[in-house]
Amino acid sequence: IVSTRSQEDRDYVRQLSSWAHDELSIPKELLKFHTDCPYEQIKKYLSESTYGINAMWNEHFGIAVVEYVASGLIPLVHASAGPLLDIVVPWDVEHRCQVKHNTTETRTGFFFKDQSDPDYDELLDAKKYPTLSELFVTVINLTAKEKKDISKRGRECVLHKFSDFKFHQDWSLVLEQLESRSSVISNKKRK
Repeated sequence: IVSTRSQEDRDYVRQLSSWAHDELSIPKELLKFHTDCPYEQIKKYLSESTYGINAMWNEHFGIAVVEYVASGLIPLVHASAGPLLDIVVPWDVEHRCQVKHNTTETRTGFFFKDQSDPDYDELLDAKKYPTLSELFVTVINLTAKEKKDISKRGRECVLHKFSDFKFHQDWSLVLEQLESRSSVISNKKRK
């Protein structure tokens, strides 16, 4: 599911579709490309899906990743930038907080890297991250319970960190701090 900004984007999606179906022989009923869908249709697709993939190298944030993780999808994302550092992070459900180490009990998704990445380090990255095709083999073998647990942790994590409620809560705190500082400055000026 993608949005296209230009004819170049639409041509690229057509090339991907041709490559997937004609060259790789992936059956059309197993892989469909949906572009520029209405929001209600996107919600429907997300409710019927299990995984969300974002293969962009060094994406600065990844709002699409947040959206599909919040919908309960398991993210398969490139191990760089926003998805790696901010979104698909280890999460402790019991304490409702981000933790340092990614384990089977804290995993919120999966990462991959590719040798074509500009910053790929054969010694480090090959040991730490699978390729996307290797990752597919891993996730296809997840049990239903493992998928449910990862989905639950990921959803809780992104809703805790990036929801409208969290934004309003943090914004209110900033306003309270400004108000408090303003009061202190006013009191100092009176003295």
